[in-house]
Amino acid sequence: MISDIKLVRHILEFNGFKEIFGNRNTSWCLFWGNNNFKSDVYEVMTKYQKCNHFPKTSEITHKDLMYNRMAGMLTKHGAKHYGFTPKTFVLP
Repeated sequence: MISDIKLVRHILEFNGFKEIFGNRNTSWCLFWGNNNFKSDVYEVMTKYQKCNHFPKTSEITHKDLMYNRMAGMLTKHGAKHYGFTPKTFVLP
């Protein structure tokens, strides 16, 4: 069985992608990583460059953090726009 990381590498290499190292100013089209990147990566990206992580995505992928954001938007904009948020409970 191929691990997830090896599978992604295999698929990319099979489709003509090659790994490059060194200077970040090198021409690249895909930046793949297992963690969020430092903000300077996003600041220098051009429109044709892609990455697999986006800033602050943990705010919507963790249910507790997403609920906190939704509750804040409900308070700020009212139930007319954010009344669809279900009651949420934190279990011990």
